[in-house]
Amino acid sequence: MLTVAGESLQVGPVELSLNGAEQAVTIQRLTVARKGGGTVDITGSARLNGPLALDIAVAAVPLAGLPGVAEAGIGLSGTASAQLHVAGTQNRPEISGTVKLGAVKARGVRLGDGTIELLPGDVGSAPPPVVAVSAKGSLFDRFTIFQLALRERPVIIPGPMHEQDARRWDSAVDH
Repeated sequence: MLTVAGESLQVGPVELSLNGAEQAVTIQRLTVARKGGGTVDITGSARLNGPLALDIAVAAVPLAGLPGVAEAGIGLSGTASAQLHVAGTQNRPEISGTVKLGAVKARGVRLGDGTIELLPGDVGSAPPPVVAVSAKGSLFDRFTIFQLALRERPVIIPGPMHEQDARRWDSAVDH
């Protein structure tokens, strides 16, 4: 059992091989199960400063158990599942796949299901590291996402941080 951000996780089975000469890992199977429900399975390969080819399957993760959701006080329930593929490189990952939401309720109101398709986005000439993803789909039989594009440079914060530092960093980040 492993605890990350207060969340109990069971890791395993794990089957992988390392190639030191190529600075690469091949994951035949890596499973992470949440004590609160849901699993994540990862297969594929990655090279340090090289190509990524990872497949990630997320199954039946309860939304209510996600970090921060219960504390938000909106009474969110339902599940999230996903089939994702990560290609590209560590500095320019390309994310594609499908995210599905099932039986979502908020404050006792049934919202329904949703499906979001993710496609690699255009990073343009942005210097690495940068992540870009495009999304389209439908949410809760009410909303259609025709095209939503996100492009973000990850913020890397060295060392420990306190809440007031996080607010200061957040306000300084150029959105």
